[in-house]
Amino acid sequence: MTCEFQTLPDCTDRLECEHLASQYFDAISQAVIRILIYHIIVMAHLLTWGDVPFVLRLTKQASLPGCPEDVRMEAQRLSKHVVAALSSVEPVGTTPDDLMSESCPACGSLILLESGAQAICANAHCWGRYSFETH
Repeated sequence: MTCEFQTLPDCTDRLECEHLASQYFDAISQAVIRILIYHIIVMAHLLTWGDVPFVLRLTKQASLPGCPEDVRMEAQRLSKHVVAALSSVEPVGTTPDDLMSESCPACGSLILLESGAQAICANAHCWGRYSFETH
């Protein structure tokens, strides 16, 4: 079946197309996360504190429901490498929670990362993946 979403006349066909697109999106996302984790593990000794927010978000995404077990295990391994690499140079007053905090572009409240596809702030503003920036 070719999925040209706007031209599908039947709602069932559209839902099937959405389901297929979601499956492909998840598979591609998991492959990208796996590749990034493998490469960052090798380079963990080169990481700086400026890299930590990205690495923490990556390991958080790998721990979300639906991520394969091997990716979760590699994310845990990455966390251990990062902690070991940066343990002697931790800046004063910085915690992983400080580094992971994201604020909502609409209201400034804390954004919760509960899925790999979206983020929701405390005031229920919903943001698609990559639509907000770290400060």
